[in-house]
Amino acid sequence: MLYVTHDQEEAMTLGDRIAVMCEGHLQQVAPPMEVYRRPANVFVAGFIGSPTMNFLPCTLRRDSGKVVLECPAFTVELPECHPAEARSGNVLLGVRPHDVALVTLQQADVGACVEVNEPRGNELVTHVVVGEGTSKSQLTLAVPPETVSKVGEQVGLRFRRDRLHLFDSHSGERIG
Repeated sequence: MLYVTHDQEEAMTLGDRIAVMCEGHLQQVAPPMEVYRRPANVFVAGFIGSPTMNFLPCTLRRDSGKVVLECPAFTVELPECHPAEARSGNVLLGVRPHDVALVTLQQADVGACVEVNEPRGNELVTHVVVGEGTSKSQLTLAVPPETVSKVGEQVGLRFRRDRLHLFDSHSGERIG
C-alpha cells in the first residue's frame, strides 16, 4: 500500500519504508530508522526528526594521523574509523538534539550559554549559544526532563561521536 503524508512523524510510525521527496525529486527511500540514522542529504536530515537537526559549517582535516573536525567555536576529534577520514576541506556538521549531552565544563567538547528551556514533559528542549562574535552558533538540545539548567548559565556540551553526521558543504550530500 502507498500512503502519502506531509507529516514526518506519521510516515515514520506507519511505514515499513519511507520515501522523502523535495520539489518532486526523490531524496531517499529506506526503512524509517535508516532515514533517521543515515540521512542521504541535508534536506532529509533537516526534515526527519524533531526537534530538527543542528547544522554547523566546519572544516575537516587530518592532524598527526587523527581526523579533526574544526568548527568556528570548537574542535572535535573523530573516531579513526570515521567514513570521512579520507576527506578534508569544508563540510557541514549535522548533530541531532538528542545526541548532545549537557556535561560539566571539564568534560565538555565546548562551553555554551543557555538561552531558552522548553519543558515538554518527556524531555527538556534547551536552546544554547556556542562561541562568540562571528563564531557564534545556536544549538538545540533534547535532554532528560530532570536536567537542571538556568537561562544565562554556562554549561558544557558533549557530542556523541558515533552519531555525528557530515555533509558536503556544496552539494549537501552525506559523506560516508
